[in-house]
Amino acid sequence: MQTLLYPATLAVRIVWVLLSTIFPFSLLFSSRSALPAPPHSARDSQSTAARFLLDYEAKYGEEHPAFFQGTYSQALEVCKRELRCLLVILHSDEHDDTESFCRDTLASPSLHQFLREKRLVVWGGDIRESEGFVVSNTLLATRYPFMALIAPQGSTRMVVVERFEGPVSDTALKTALQVSLTRVDAVLRAVRDDRERHEQVRTLREQQDEAYNASLRADQEKARKAQEEATRVEKEKELEQQKLRELENKREAKRLRKIELQQTLKDEPDASDSTDIAKIGIRLPGGDRLTRRFKASIATVQDLYDYVETQDLTPIMLESDFEVINTYPRKVLSDRAQTLKDAGLYPSASVMVEEVDPDE
Repeated sequence: MQTLLYPATLAVRIVWVLLSTIFPFSLLFSSRSALPAPPHSARDSQSTAARFLLDYEAKYGEEHPAFFQGTYSQALEVCKRELRCLLVILHSDEHDDTESFCRDTLASPSLHQFLREKRLVVWGGDIRESEGFVVSNTLLATRYPFMALIAPQGSTRMVVVERFEGPVSDTALKTALQVSLTRVDAVLRAVRDDRERHEQVRTLREQQDEAYNASLRADQEKARKAQEEATRVEKEKELEQQKLRELENKREAKRLRKIELQQTLKDEPDASDSTDIAKIGIRLPGGDRLTRRFKASIATVQDLYDYVETQDLTPIMLESDFEVINTYPRKVLSDRAQTLKDAGLYPSASVMVEEVDPDE
């Protein structure tokens, strides 16, 4: 099987060697160029990773590093986002060293502890699978088992910093990884510091923006309330002015009516005339008393009101309304169409003038 695949893999690797002579090595393994794996749906990536894990444990046991459950591209993205290193492990059952490597080196508890302490993401693949084959060609693997340590370089790139081809003991692997990680740590610290500075600047900018927006909202709310208050005061002012105008108009109308009534009021019957005469005593609001004679069957209650309106009704204001009240029995003379006789004011009566309560 390995002999049959050799011409195809050889051709692919020749292409990669040619590309590596044209482009810088780090560019070939940047965060973008290190993602040549075919697209996978979430379900495909989970099933591929689960299948690899089940196959691995069936052949080599359950003692192994915590393999990342996802695609190679997803593992790179996690490492780039979290500033962690990625350890890629490729193998094939067709190579003689695979079983001892998996059962001895990768089953080492001390290696597992080391990987956990260093927070390495471990991605494993079988080169007989399509994704493992593509990753093998991407990383230019020539001997198996194969391992590559990939580390973040800057905020957007991932580069290969160490390669292991062929079997290696867990002790030698930990030593080599420690050396490489020591070199990488300085870069990662710089990247973390840079991210923290950017995050602090972003947070500060957000806080400033929020403070500005809060202040702006407060100013807008204050302006809105001030506008509402100004509108309310203006409406009240307009309403008050309207009431004053109406009051002034009413006063003027009453004044003109009083003048007209004084000019058109019917004459009082002659004192010598005693036929059908209603003699009415009138007490004005100010305490003054008047006596007026009317033709009882001809004059109406309205004529009585008209006569009263021509008098000085102080303290009743000119614009206020008044009513004439029969003192005994006390009764407001409201039916102004009645004759004085029909209203019970014949042959004599006493009435008083009172201001009409505006609330009634």
